[in-house]
Amino acid sequence: MAKWYPCSRIPSRHSRWTAIALLALLAGCGELPPNMRQSIIDADRAYRKHDIDTAIKKSDEVIAQHAGVPETAEAYYVRALCRIDQGRARDAMADLQVCVQLSKRPDLTARAYASLGGIQHDLGQLQAAAGSFQRALQKLPNAPPADQVLLRYGICLQRLGQWDDARTQFSTLLSRFPTSPYAEDARRRLNWKNAFFAIQCGAFVKQSQADALIQKLRSAFSESWVDPESRFGRPMYVVYAGKYGTLAEAEAGLRDARRVTPEAFIVP
Repeated sequence: MAKWYPCSRIPSRHSRWTAIALLALLAGCGELPPNMRQSIIDADRAYRKHDIDTAIKKSDEVIAQHAGVPETAEAYYVRALCRIDQGRARDAMADLQVCVQLSKRPDLTARAYASLGGIQHDLGQLQAAAGSFQRALQKLPNAPPADQVLLRYGICLQRLGQWDDARTQFSTLLSRFPTSPYAEDARRRLNWKNAFFAIQCGAFVKQSQADALIQKLRSAFSESWVDPESRFGRPMYVVYAGKYGTLAEAEAGLRDARRVTPEAFIVP
């Protein structure tokens, strides 16, 4: 499978996530002439072979001549994936927006909305991202990559401060996909019972190590604490600092935390 637009860090922080290539191109009859249908198939094959230049060229041929035809949504989608790989986030987003407007294929529409949500999230458009993930889930079957989209949707809702709605997404993921590679992160986030953001500064096997970090953090934070937690099937002592009502406040606190421990990150 191809890449989606990079987000936060993986696995527990998800810096990149996996995109979904088309499962079947041009099913059924349509309005495109045979040579244009073949161009989309060729574009998809080139993308799968990481031949981005050819994939874009073939997609461009279809879009230039048949921009408003529903089947051309597939060309927009392939070109969007190429632009994601090139780091052209806004161009990819524009292609995906046209794709969802034209598409008559539920599977394609769902994949386009999921990729669109990933880009919107990285651009800080959290409300728009949440809407895109929600639309993707309405059309995705109860099979992967729905688990990944549930996780990303829940993360978006957490960052918007919609704590209860976020927990619903994580709980749904765990119920439907208990063995998913995203289950551990969903479980950790579901277990975050607080209605605030904090900074995770470290996780240790020994409590003495956690206590030593707490001492270092006291110069920068008035509030820091240790929580015993189970991580990946083993007990850990996790160090947190700060309680923030908004993500922006937590991001400001993160700069202070990283002066003490560079690996610090915002939770949930």
